[in-house]
Amino acid sequence: MKNYMVSIILLIIGGCSYDMQTYVDKPRTLLMDPLTVEHNKELDALEESYLKKEIGYDEYLQQKSILEEDYIRDVRRRERRIEDTR
Repeated sequence: MKNYMVSIILLIIGGCSYDMQTYVDKPRTLLMDPLTVEHNKELDALEESYLKKEIGYDEYLQQKSILEEDYIRDVRRRERRIEDTR
């Protein structure tokens, strides 16, 4: 029984240290907001398609404003949830 408990504890510690290696290698990832990261990826993809001349400037501005509105709406929704839990 004692060996079983020691094995469980070692597995838990090993698993936690494995997951934490990403944060140790890149500490900024611990502090990054997933919502902001996703928004920035979408903006980068949109900008890239504009720079590759796949879309025109008007379409770029239109899609960018839609992305910004969606981001603001999601942030406000999240802030309301946080306020509701207090």
